Amino acid sequence: MRSREPIFVGSNLRVRNLARAVRFYRALGLRFAGRGRMEDGTTLVWLRDRTTGQLLELAHLSPRSPLYSPFRRPPGHNHTWTFSLLSVSTLLPKVRRMGARMLFDFEEGDVRLTFVSDPDGSVVELLSWTDAARGRHRDPPLLRLATPRRGFRLRDGHST
Repeated sequence: MRSREPIFVGSNLRVRNLARAVRFYRALGLRFAGRGRMEDGTTLVWLRDRTTGQLLELAHLSPRSPLYSPFRRPPGHNHTWTFSLLSVSTLLPKVRRMGARMLFDFEEGDVRLTFVSDPDGSVVELLSWTDAARGRHRDPPLLRLATPRRGFRLRDGHST
């Protein structure tokens, strides 16, 4: 059976320090999926979410890459990555030790929205339930929306 194209498989994030970025995003629960090196010297690491199957590609560009430019990320032009978890309280100290900087932390109804910056300045949203609402929910916020339907199998054999 032919699949419809295009198929969204993940996102790419340019990073200054690849090892530091891998440690940071693995602390957020992503698992190593692969590593590659391009002819121009660019190094790529793919991390996968074990629940949704989505990939995050971390790219450390070589100065020889046609995409290379000096690393600049003006305020307000960062990407935002969203991670959903039952409680953010236990994760915050860990990501702060790894270079995350707290940006915003507030509650909207039953949901706590915590925004931190990763070591390269990209915005990471940590979406969790408030303390009062956590007992009423089995899954983290938005998980059912983000998870492929039951029995869905990716082309690489990874099933959810």
